[in-house]
Amino acid sequence: MGYINYSYSEGAADARANGEFPATDLARELKKRFRGRHPLIPKITARDIRQALTPSAWHHTSARYNETDFFSARLDADDWRELFSAIRERLAEPEPVWKPCSSAVIKMWGGSRRHPTCVEQTISPVAYLRVGDWYTFKFADGMTLRKKWTTVVSVEEVIANV
Repeated sequence: MGYINYSYSEGAADARANGEFPATDLARELKKRFRGRHPLIPKITARDIRQALTPSAWHHTSARYNETDFFSARLDADDWRELFSAIRERLAEPEPVWKPCSSAVIKMWGGSRRHPTCVEQTISPVAYLRVGDWYTFKFADGMTLRKKWTTVVSVEEVIANV
């Protein structure tokens, strides 16, 4: 088995031809194929696919040979029920709340693959949000910065005087 354009293995290409896709591509495919048939179809995300369905296989993708789960696009009634249940569950979650902060220290990676460098940098966002493993920082000019929790060293919260 070989590789196609440093993007995915021949096995992954065969899986796509047989109706199996990574979660992000399957979500896009289902939205396109079943548009207008149910009000929850446009709300399908890769997260819903991963939560509701069992991977049918995995294949190597990208130049770094990532192991990517593939899911069958042939869904039966039980699969659709699980998928719609996952979407309803996600939509019922409360909206995350932005917390005010005065500064944060983050790790900024640079250099090359062979000689990586890491520098701690202090940033001055006005608010931050933590959802799962990710922090999102909002700045006064409206710009945002998203960082994985492993790269955030500390966050200085602003304590409101009540």
